[in-house]
Amino acid sequence: FLKPFAISTGSLAFFSINAIYNIASSTDSDFENTVAYESDLTSTSHSVSGLSGGTQYFWQVCATNVAGPNDYSEIWDFTTDVSLPVTLSL
Repeated sequence: FLKPFAISTGSLAFFSINAIYNIASSTDSDFENTVAYESDLTSTSHSVSGLSGGTQYFWQVCATNVAGPNDYSEIWDFTTDVSLPVTLSL
């Protein structure tokens, strides 16, 4: 249901239709150190600010449509460039 379609420098996105989304990003794959959580999003891209340079981040997304909420997606990761901080678009 949710698949990443573009993973490139500074841009992460996913594909789905007719849904609202929750996105979580963290510095660990267990999401115990969540750095951002956004809910009720309608776009399939999102910007996260305040990321540290040279840091590995993990993110996942959950969609809800007329059938109800889905499970969270698989966990994706990216590492920011050492020259950060900047805003990353998810």
